[in-house]
Amino acid sequence: MRRNAAQLAEIAPDGGGIAYVTDGAAWLVPLVSRPKESVLAVMEALQARRCKANIAAVVAAQSAFALRYGAYSANPLSEFNKDNPAAGGIVGLPEGLSASVECPSGGSYLFRLQDGSFTISCPNCDQHASRLGSPGDYRKTLSPVRWNYDTAD
Repeated sequence: MRRNAAQLAEIAPDGGGIAYVTDGAAWLVPLVSRPKESVLAVMEALQARRCKANIAAVVAAQSAFALRYGAYSANPLSEFNKDNPAAGGIVGLPEGLSASVECPSGGSYLFRLQDGSFTISCPNCDQHASRLGSPGDYRKTLSPVRWNYDTAD
């Protein structure tokens, strides 16, 4: 005998949803929905958090690249070139990124190499800061790489 959805449904003990149980599956349908604005705010905060994580990953990979090769990559989100590391990026570098990244809210990260220092910034920093942190949290600068192999400590 086949049962209909009403026969399969049970109200959750806390009254917050309806549980549907079948022979091979179960699922819960909430009885309370969130306002669209609330859901969008959570999504924007998650995008801001992901953006911070992306920036941190690029900074870590650039630091590893500089430690290994003595300078930052000029094109960090390009593929690593083991035959000519200076011409490649950090994607595919053993300590680098497994794939290129971009801001989850859209747009490519901005990079600047100036006087040996490296800066990464997000084009959506103000939008992210309205949900999480401040605009400066979405911009990181690495100091110039200074190597002197001729001196021993």
